[in-house]
Amino acid sequence: MSPKGRVGASSARRRQILDAALELFLEAGVGNCRVEDLFERSGASVGSFYHHFGSKPAVAAALYLEILEKFQGDFLAELSRQRSARAGIKAIVGHHLAWVARDPQRAAYLFQCLEPEVFAVCHEEQNRMTTAFFARCTAWLNERAAAGQLRKLSPLEYYVLWMGPTLELTRAWLMNVQQKWTWMGEEQRRPEALLGAEKNLAEAAWQALRARR
Repeated sequence: MSPKGRVGASSARRRQILDAALELFLEAGVGNCRVEDLFERSGASVGSFYHHFGSKPAVAAALYLEILEKFQGDFLAELSRQRSARAGIKAIVGHHLAWVARDPQRAAYLFQCLEPEVFAVCHEEQNRMTTAFFARCTAWLNERAAAGQLRKLSPLEYYVLWMGPTLELTRAWLMNVQQKWTWMGEEQRRPEALLGAEKNLAEAAWQALRARR
């Protein structure tokens, strides 16, 4: 096999391990998943597994950071396309709901699987990424507050009023999809139940944040 082929095969094996880990960690939790389960589900050999990751928490941390990076990157890309405060506030609510509905497995992992042993491995990188992410979000908000489009609030107040209800809804929806909560009923597990809330949640976020004249 050529060097390029070996790199491609190695990358494919790493992807298989991460994909298997996503399924297993959501089924049982990181702590309850055995390394042997990862070998079996991914088809990776012991040597291949430890070559790529070294430990089960390292797999979980790599998966978490990969999903977080994609989530934050897509969020900021959507935000950067919006010029007015009203358009941006509303677009991000819809963007978040669509992302969760489109990929509930990765959304559930991001929200539910940062267990202590995983956090210990990735907290420094997570902190770096999240600090940069919120700095860019806050700069966007502050720029529009200075222009008189938004209320002048603290970063935490912006976060809670903008995304709080949307995040709470998506967490509840994911719990219902995973059948950890059953009181909502079958119809509430459909993506339409999540996406149908966009208009109300987007308008509520805008009304909470818009400048009062």
